[in-house]
Amino acid sequence: MDEVLDLDEIARLFRVTPQAVHKWVASGLPVKVRGTRGGARRKTRISLRQAAEWYFDRNFERLELDRQRTRLAEEQADKLADEKALRRAELIRIADAEDWYHQHVGRARARLTCIADALGRCCAGEHAALVTGHARRLIGEAIAELAAGRPAPRSAPTEAAESEQS
Repeated sequence: MDEVLDLDEIARLFRVTPQAVHKWVASGLPVKVRGTRGGARRKTRISLRQAAEWYFDRNFERLELDRQRTRLAEEQADKLADEKALRRAELIRIADAEDWYHQHVGRARARLTCIADALGRCCAGEHAALVTGHARRLIGEAIAELAAGRPAPRSAPTEAAESEQS
């Protein structure tokens, strides 16, 4: 069912003045009932569906342009907010984060690989090579875990390591 409203109601719905709706009627907005002036006054009645169709047909290009302008303004505001956040050090660029990550993983790798040799020097005789090899394997797994960004699967202990624990 098509709702029929008076001029003031149409003006409120479209958020314009009644004078603007009078101008629309003069420009061709279809009306259901023409109003009269004078004693036995009758209000102009307009189909809401027809008013909406007429309005959007006449204003589509302007509305589309407004929508595009709004989108562009939002994108510019977002870009400005991102630039300010970068200056305040609230954000960092991905390339900078990747550089920092690779630099620190490289440092960790260098420090960790030294541990195996240090452990080997602490052990006497034939156990030194076994300890060094086992430590290098564990350290290699830790480095792979760091590089991959996820935990590496735990490997089963070697027979030599099990016999040392007994």
